[in-house]
Amino acid sequence: MVDQKRIAFIVEPFFMCHHVGVRNYIYSLYTLLARDNQVDFVSYYRTAAGREHWYRLYPKRESTISGNGQADDTVIRGTPRQVAKQAKRQLKALRSTTPDDFYYSHIGSNLEIEDYDVAIVTNPWLVSFDKRIPCKKLLGMVYDTVPNEYVLSRDDKPFAFASQHQKGFEYYKEHCDALVAISGKAANDVQSLFKIDSARVHSLPPVLPPAYCEVSGASNARANQVILASPFDRRKGLALMPAILNEAKNSIHQLSIYGGIRCSRRELAQFFKDLTVKNVEWYPNATAGVVKQLFSASKVLLFPSFDEGLGLPILESQFCGCRTLVRNKLPMNELVGMGHSFVTDDPKLDGKLLSQMVSEPFDHQELQNWAVSKFSYEGVLNKLNGIISNCQETQAAVPHRAFGLVG
Repeated sequence: MVDQKRIAFIVEPFFMCHHVGVRNYIYSLYTLLARDNQVDFVSYYRTAAGREHWYRLYPKRESTISGNGQADDTVIRGTPRQVAKQAKRQLKALRSTTPDDFYYSHIGSNLEIEDYDVAIVTNPWLVSFDKRIPCKKLLGMVYDTVPNEYVLSRDDKPFAFASQHQKGFEYYKEHCDALVAISGKAANDVQSLFKIDSARVHSLPPVLPPAYCEVSGASNARANQVILASPFDRRKGLALMPAILNEAKNSIHQLSIYGGIRCSRRELAQFFKDLTVKNVEWYPNATAGVVKQLFSASKVLLFPSFDEGLGLPILESQFCGCRTLVRNKLPMNELVGMGHSFVTDDPKLDGKLLSQMVSEPFDHQELQNWAVSKFSYEGVLNKLNGIISNCQETQAAVPHRAFGLVG
């Protein structure tokens, strides 16, 4: 019989409204651990007088977890110019998951009474407390150290986000019994940058969002369709994409885009101004079901991202039999299977490569079979259970009465 544990996922108060990739990753681990354990989403807020309140969050419906929340299927279609014009009118009305998709239950002014076996701090930037969370074992999630690295290497330095990451990682170093990274690269980076004992830093195998527990068999009968995954972000290679796509435009019958905006409105407008592919569709707030349909209908994912903690779209794409054109950089290059190619940052060469990938015959079913055999939910669960069971309870015996929030 499995030893059932009480596990708290410590989340931001409105985690369901932000960071789609992080949210889906949290939902994946939640779903896996909830098979044999009592798992809660737990968050907090602090009053103006400094009094802290902790509470649980309960999803109102299963689709909140499995379907990317209450995202909608709004789609904008047309030529690049038409899409850009429609987007100005429609984007203000788009809705993602909101706090209304959860019920709330007050716990009290601290978590001591709950006596959780395990607490998992789900991201470093939520940390605004300075004492160890009261629990038997405390874990901290690591997605990447990109903001911290960019402060050292780029002109547009993300000081605020890097500072939030740094505070969280330093908290992990002092208080967490184990750090759980989403890739080997993320584990190595946080260990090296913050000088954390390697015995405390672990990486999980790649894990897909919960929606991919069930995926239809891949079809080889596909139109010449290319998909972009959340491209409206400088880090994703936004500025490179129009030139690559334009070079291959005679081979592309449909360009499908999903994801919101993490760039300036000027950069968004410039993307559509530069793009000359004729038929474009954009789902700014797509549900998981729509994303699966798009991958299942597309021949190639173009994903020239400069830096990723993992690269979920690469996993999702191949799980649906869609080939990948990505950057030859860790950890992305560890995820790719048969039929993949790497971008060169020469738009003409990359465009010709994309055109060839879209036009040539390919066995999408075989790619899906490879992906299904390669990426296992069970492997992730076994590794996570092992981390929880084997991590040293270095802080567990310390009294927790001093827990509080930073002023």
